[in-house]
Amino acid sequence: MITDEKLEATLDWLRENAGKAAKARANRVYLEEFIPSLRAKIAAECMEAGDSASAADIKAKASDAYRTALEGYRAAVEADEALRWHKTRADAVISAWQTMSANARSMGKVT
Repeated sequence: MITDEKLEATLDWLRENAGKAAKARANRVYLEEFIPSLRAKIAAECMEAGDSASAADIKAKASDAYRTALEGYRAAVEADEALRWHKTRADAVISAWQTMSANARSMGKVT
């Protein structure tokens, strides 16, 4: 049974965490765009120093900067996914409450 109090708490969570969820998604999307750019920049610097394209790409992937960016991306994905799954749960609570309320109305009960 989903109480009105549970519904209110769910709606409060959605309202209170909308900005946090938006920031988590923005960080994830930013890093998805930034990491290939970083890799290309590092590879270009290696090629300017005389490395072949394949050697430069290997050095770019092995660089500390690239690894740090990937670690940041992992954290961003984790934060984004945690909030997304919490929102999915909140949506399920709201949907269940709506169904229970509709069923109660159809049986002549007021919720």
